[in-house]
Formats: sequence, structure tokens, C-alpha cells
Amino acid sequence: MLVTKEQIKEIDNFLMFYKPKHKKLSIRILEEVANEIDFKLKIQKASIQLVTSQAFAVIGLRRSQESIFIEFYSKSKIDNDRIVKTIKGKNRLEINRINIFNENEINKELIKFILHSNELIA
Repeated sequence: MLVTKEQIKEIDNFLMFYKPKHKKLSIRILEEVANEIDFKLKIQKASIQLVTSQAFAVIGLRRSQESIFIEFYSKSKIDNDRIVKTIKGKNRLEINRINIFNENEINKELIKFILHSNELIA
């Protein structure tokens, strides 16, 4: 599944009060994940949820910063320097947060974390 023009228009409308960089980074994440699995978008107040049977990842936006963040589930704590925050989620899963400042940080490792999160909640 590719990110459709309709989804991009929905994201454009949502992101018009955010920085252009937020859109660029968000679209890149969505496209990378869409190359691997089908999902739907759920637009929240300050985030975009990636949903299959339920939300498996969240792209969080910050109006006052140049970065976005992505949150995803894991079974246990992940030992990785990129993870800036981990909290206990439901069903004994961990919720991990990674800040994204530029497109180079959207790599195979990040997409693997997101895809694994989808497997956990399926």
C-alpha cells in the first residue's frame, strides 16, 4: 500500500499549523511502513496513529520544535541509544519513543521496530 493522495491531503490539512519539516518526516515514515504493510491513519489532536486492528505506532508532532517523534510497542525494554523514553503500556508491553530530527534517522532499524510493534498488537 502506498500513501494515497487522499491520505496526503488529509495530512496536509492536519499539518498546516505545523512546520513543513514535520510533514516531510511524517510522510517519509508513512511511505516506508506502507511499503511493508497495509494500515489506516487516525488523525488525533497532535498525532497521527498507524492502525491495523488497533494503533501500533504513533507519529507525534511538536509545534515548537523541529523534530517529531514515533512511539511503538515492544515486549521488553530495548537497549538502543535512539530510544529516549520507555513506559509501561497495556498488556505488559513497553511503549518506546524515538525522536526524529531528519530523514536520515528514518532507516531500516526504525521501520523494523514499527513493523514488530504491529505484529505484537495483531
